[in-house]
Amino acid sequence: MIPVLTIAGSDSSGGAGVQADMKTFTVLGVHGCCAVTCVTAQSTKNVEYIYPLPLEVVESQIDAVVKDLKIRVVKTGMLYNGAIVKSVSKKIHDYKLKGIADPVMSSTTGKKLIEKGYIDALKKYLIPVSMIVMPNLYEAGMIAGFKVKNIDDMKKACRVIHKMGARFVLVKGGHLRKNCVDVLYDGKKFLFYSNKKMDRKAHGSGCTYSALVAGLVAKGYRVENAVGTAKEMISGMIESGYNIGSTDVVNQYAAMNEKYRVLKEVENAVLWFESNLKPDFVPEVGINMAYALPGAEGFDDVCGIDGRIVKIGGKVKRIGDVDFGKSRHVARIVLTAMSFDPGMRSAMNIRYSENTVKKAKRKKLSIGFFDRKHEPENVSTMEWGTKNVIKKMGYVPDIIYDKGGFGKEAMIRITGKNPKDVTEKCEALFLTCYGKP
Repeated sequence: MIPVLTIAGSDSSGGAGVQADMKTFTVLGVHGCCAVTCVTAQSTKNVEYIYPLPLEVVESQIDAVVKDLKIRVVKTGMLYNGAIVKSVSKKIHDYKLKGIADPVMSSTTGKKLIEKGYIDALKKYLIPVSMIVMPNLYEAGMIAGFKVKNIDDMKKACRVIHKMGARFVLVKGGHLRKNCVDVLYDGKKFLFYSNKKMDRKAHGSGCTYSALVAGLVAKGYRVENAVGTAKEMISGMIESGYNIGSTDVVNQYAAMNEKYRVLKEVENAVLWFESNLKPDFVPEVGINMAYALPGAEGFDDVCGIDGRIVKIGGKVKRIGDVDFGKSRHVARIVLTAMSFDPGMRSAMNIRYSENTVKKAKRKKLSIGFFDRKHEPENVSTMEWGTKNVIKKMGYVPDIIYDKGGFGKEAMIRITGKNPKDVTEKCEALFLTCYGKP
């Protein structure tokens, strides 16, 4: 399991700070480690007291964890004063860590969480050693030196902060009046991430968002995809937030509901195949189906069958359970398709026949073909073939097929947005070929 370190303050209410970060890391399936910078007496309503820990205590925590656990990615939150900022920045630099800096300046309830000298230290020490800096509108304004009120201001702030040394700057627009738009800048281009504006405030939302980005980067996500996936996830967590104490808190475990939903959709599709498909549709190697989480980057983000759907005694049966990280061949198709169109998150394979391809054309499904004769050496057929077809067609088609090769079975792959979409295309072909089951 990949370890990720958070260096932040402790929130006694459990809604923000280190506590929120650790819950978020757990949901992402990474091992959370922490170095506490400040102990707070905090409720969901107010921050009553802040006690910054001595520098040697903060530094000792970082040293102990990094030397033992092979940390590569660190997220910083509440650092409170210039001395802690400088000390933490040096550790990030010396240990060559990928730093995701959340420049916390105030709580959700409006309590100031910094001392004099913090902002100067942030600009001088932390931003230059950070991979990503993630200020909200207020924080971006304090760093850039002007008020940030709209998207043009956000872009301007991105440029100013980027010149301070960060590789990426993400200005979060959750407090924009109309739209909730975040702006990411890498020094060359801007990317915009938007979702619907939510009326509710959620204690711990900023901490959770940056912890999501840190965890996803640690798992190998490209920054652009990490931000997009984190944005999707934090929106669901805020929407699923619950009221405790005097306000709502982020529900990090809502993300587990997304994994459960993905798993159940694959499970339901498999049950349909077992009940309805004829063995003639099943290739010799069996059928697998895959469905990826939003923003998936690797096999662990793709749900499939730990085995195959096969022909047994004239019937179609599933061998193996549905789980994440179990599919390889079909998962490669999905991940490759998603690199062109992130919405095409599901696929399955069925037996090839000329008749099935003809029926697909009659049903006006889009069809792509690749020839294994042209396959380069030392590449994955699934990745190469899928990529070859999509580049040639300019989009992800409904059907991708090949006619096999020496020792390789011919195959039809059906792609779609989700298992229901894929199953409906499969059912349409099945009914056209065989009539009602």
